[in-house]
Amino acid sequence: MVLNEILRNLFEKVPNSVKKNSAFLPKSIQFCPYLAQSLIAIGQRPDILQLILGEVFGDLLVESIETLVLYSGESEF
Repeated sequence: MVLNEILRNLFEKVPNSVKKNSAFLPKSIQFCPYLAQSLIAIGQRPDILQLILGEVFGDLLVESIETLVLYSGESEF
């Protein structure tokens, strides 16, 4: 997921002073609740095992969880 790579660079390589003034961070933080709600809805599906085992959808789920993990280390989140 491209968003995951952008966030990884932002969180790990950009100094905090620059990061806090970035217009990207507040906008992307607004995306997190929707991502979490989507994962919850997917987790409640009766065919969740088939979705996880599917190559494309399984990778998407993993990337979504990794994105939320990146945010969890940020004080703004």
